[in-house]
Amino acid sequence: MNVSLSPLSRPRLRGYVLIFIALALAWTAVTLVRSYHYWENTGIEDPHMGSTIRNGFLVIVGLVAAAYAGQWIWRASHGEGRAATVQPVATAAEVATPQTNSESAKILAGTGAKYALEIRAVGLAVTGRHQDTIWKQIVAKSNNYETVLSSDPKDYGENPDERRIFAEVAAGASFKYAAGEAVDHWPVPVIIYGPPKGAGSHYRAAYEISDVRQKAGLGVTQFLWLDDANASSAAPAIDKLFKFFDEHPDVPAALVMSQDSMVNRWGLNTPGAPKEPQGAFIPPVVDSMSALLVARTDRVNKLVRPYQIDMPGDIDNTKTQYDVVKLWNFYWKEDSAFSEQVETEAGGHFYGPPTMRSDWWISKLPELWKEVTNKGPGEFKSSPYLPVRWANWQVEEFDEAPLLGYLHRPVDIKLTDDNGKLLKRAEQVKQLQEGWKQAVATLPDGAKPTRVFYDTTRDREWTIPLTQALHGNTEGIDLGNVKEGYDVGRRIGNTGVSSALVQLSLATIANYEDGGSSATVNLMDDGRASIVMVSPPDEATKAKNSEHRGQNPFRYRMPH
Repeated sequence: MNVSLSPLSRPRLRGYVLIFIALALAWTAVTLVRSYHYWENTGIEDPHMGSTIRNGFLVIVGLVAAAYAGQWIWRASHGEGRAATVQPVATAAEVATPQTNSESAKILAGTGAKYALEIRAVGLAVTGRHQDTIWKQIVAKSNNYETVLSSDPKDYGENPDERRIFAEVAAGASFKYAAGEAVDHWPVPVIIYGPPKGAGSHYRAAYEISDVRQKAGLGVTQFLWLDDANASSAAPAIDKLFKFFDEHPDVPAALVMSQDSMVNRWGLNTPGAPKEPQGAFIPPVVDSMSALLVARTDRVNKLVRPYQIDMPGDIDNTKTQYDVVKLWNFYWKEDSAFSEQVETEAGGHFYGPPTMRSDWWISKLPELWKEVTNKGPGEFKSSPYLPVRWANWQVEEFDEAPLLGYLHRPVDIKLTDDNGKLLKRAEQVKQLQEGWKQAVATLPDGAKPTRVFYDTTRDREWTIPLTQALHGNTEGIDLGNVKEGYDVGRRIGNTGVSSALVQLSLATIANYEDGGSSATVNLMDDGRASIVMVSPPDEATKAKNSEHRGQNPFRYRMPH
């Protein structure tokens, strides 16, 4: 077969350049740490440091070049990169049938308590264990009271530099696994939670977005700072996520994430954090990074797909005949302006360029709309979260992202009286039982949870009312059963603010790999509990996922 490597089929170079930079920086950091240890142990400089860095760069160049060439050949052989033309408006059948099967369409048709979001990506990194690795270890350990984590302090970093590197790698990896599935050249709204901060700290969790974007090497993906908090639990973020989709019917996707580690807490002067030791130790809060990319295919089918334009994938910021490029350039101009304003207002307390706030972005969009042409099929109506038409390759990116499950609307349970005092245990049990029934009702008709993820780190006695509430439940779940009740506080450890999202990530993975639906239960500081259900995709969806992400979509973006 003859393959013509035309310019139109050439992949976008920017992403590969950023990947090279990220890998080169990571290799340099690792080499410097090793050389430092060599000097510390021997008293002499490492004579091979320079050659090691150089040889590593050469290997990285070769690998990135091979990957770039491979994608170019693949795109050319599959006929990608056709000349830019306008496609005709899709019919209703064409819009709905190929992208949404009957089960998915039924779930997405739910309203009110039945309203659900598609889980399109999971990013999970806990103390060196990424994606489904930690779930497999939990299953293999099969012990309700023992952690799967190491008891050797050296495994958590032998000095502050190593601990910092471990935390940064975990943050970048988690973000890459989730945000890497987002559509590029389109600003993705982000909700991010971090650990509590000390009095007087001007730092915000949202400042981490631009940092992890760089660590993840996502050079062509744009983000918007939608909401953030430094708190003890990320459970409220799920409420905010659903409220965001309720209030903005033009949002096709969003990212929710959390980060916690002792490195984060030392940097924030988190109350109660012990002083960092110089040597190895087992951290009271382990590196815990988790993220979920959620979406609504029905919104893409209605608001995006019929109006997409066919354009080459090999674009850069000079090709301003395309509205997508105009948006790209406008985004970075406004992002810089936003950073300058934040720096000015910070009064010397500046922690690096933050990601642009969504309200700032929306307020500037009228300027962009004066510049765009809006050429294409049908009558596309610009909106705050869909400012311009998507290109055909953006729609393809959305379609190829796997559907890993469904996130169902949270049910909040009040466990305090009108004066804020905790209810007596019998009343707590009653409230939890009622909340459980409401949460089960958010699942698709006929579905029921087969396992429960919860966390007793804050209060070991929390398991008592929860166990009593679920005793004799119609779903037949027994928290004491090693295959049905999963206390992440015991089976993993203290994951801090990330516990809620760690549970949701594990629930998504467990459902996908072992079947059934899962419940997650979180106790919050304000005397509320939250129950969130996660249900799996059907087998037809899994088969479709495997076409683009292989048999294990959770490992698709992991190093091989």
